[in-house]
Amino acid sequence: SSQVGCARGCTFCATGRMGIVRNLTASEILDQAVAGIAECAARGLPPPRNVVFMGMGEPLDNADAVRDACASLTDGDKFAFGRDRVTVSTVAPTPGCFEFFARADAPAIAFSLHAADDALRRRLVPTARYSLAELRDGLLRALAARPTKRRRVVVECVLIRDVNDGVDDAEAIADFLKPLEAACRGANSNADGPRRRTGVLVNLIPFNAVASSDF
Repeated sequence: SSQVGCARGCTFCATGRMGIVRNLTASEILDQAVAGIAECAARGLPPPRNVVFMGMGEPLDNADAVRDACASLTDGDKFAFGRDRVTVSTVAPTPGCFEFFARADAPAIAFSLHAADDALRRRLVPTARYSLAELRDGLLRALAARPTKRRRVVVECVLIRDVNDGVDDAEAIADFLKPLEAACRGANSNADGPRRRTGVLVNLIPFNAVASSDF
């Protein structure tokens, strides 16, 4: 989590019903990693290998604290997670927010898309103020600024029955993602060579009903 509550108001999300209470500090964010590592040790489990900012809050609404936390998580003298093992998930409040990822040392990218139709996405993410084409352009600029071997995007879609789970929805998302796939592959595409960790991965997430949800 990066915040207590969230201002983005996604209609399928329990946290979105809370509204925003406050940002977490970088130390509070890191405390969650400390607790997770300790819990694994107490249960005799292997230590965590990945960290995903996908709990409460919109990480890029608290970008400074999230950036500082990511720096500590990937610091070899602190938590020592690999850069590609730390992922920040964003609903993309603005096209410019993707500048957060436009650095060689930035974390991995996850884009909470949910629909490729602007009207449907505004129904799911009512605070959306920019078209999907504008948001995609912002993400493309960020990808271009990253090293070619780190041009990879996870695209998240919460599937809601009879809302965004149809064949037409899937085809629209596939078409929307083609420029991103091309930007990620770029110089890495080699049909005869080994597969590389670049490109677009779509993460389909089953919807879990929440109280007072519209769905």
